Amino acid sequence: MHCLCVYECAADPRTACALTGTYHLHSDMGACPAHPDVVVVWNA
Repeated sequence: MHCLCVYECAADPRTACALTGTYHLHSDMGACPAHPDVVVVWNA
């Protein structure tokens, strides 16, 4: 399955969140089919 998670999101200040450096999803990305239990953060 294709992983949709982000890892380093701090490179762009518009997408930076506290979970940069870990696999996670931003709320506008939907669920990751490969990692259904990964943390989703709200990033408007």
